[in-house]
Amino acid sequence: MRGLVARLWSPTGLVLVLLCFLMPFLAVRCELREPDGPEVGAIVYTFSGADLVSGARGDLTWRSVDELDPAATHTLEQDDYVGREMAPPTIAIDRQPLAILTLVLVTVALAGALVRRANWRSLVVGGGAAYAAVALVATGLQAHREVMARVAELRADYGVELSRLTDSDGGPGLVVRVEWGFLVALGLLLLVAVGNLAYGRRREAGDGEDAADGAADKVPTSPT
Repeated sequence: MRGLVARLWSPTGLVLVLLCFLMPFLAVRCELREPDGPEVGAIVYTFSGADLVSGARGDLTWRSVDELDPAATHTLEQDDYVGREMAPPTIAIDRQPLAILTLVLVTVALAGALVRRANWRSLVVGGGAAYAAVALVATGLQAHREVMARVAELRADYGVELSRLTDSDGGPGLVVRVEWGFLVALGLLLLVAVGNLAYGRRREAGDGEDAADGAADKVPTSPT
């Protein structure tokens, strides 16, 4: 177990962070309901970390409610709407500069693994991972605000209520949440940061004790 943790706060963890950018980072679930009418269905938009870096349209999943049998639902993916006149609205997100900054900081931390001196290597890797974790959290907050703005535009354009609704559990009809790819990336960055910075401090303290012991050994003793 300790060996696995040690591997994760080594550069291996940073490589996994980069792979997490291909996974879902952000999701938006909107319940659709005609004014004063029954629920039509729900749309789920999913954005990967790469979508936040490049700017892209969210992957869409549409869950429609059967009018004849409200308990039954039908799920369609975005590709199922190709060639159809009626399709759910789409949400696109702009390129997020903070997501790009996160990738740059992760790359710097990876490059720090090439530093030969152990103390400096731990400082560069751990510090880069710590700053990348802060940038990743800021990316999530900024993307959340932008998605909410896009949803407000959809509500105005399509005339359907995408907020102020309640779902079957009594919660909000519009939910913006971070996905597992974001959480795993953040957890790995924190693990790399804490592991390397703690190791660097411990090694620095050990070097200081060794230097003090060496100086004590060199003190001449008085003849008896």
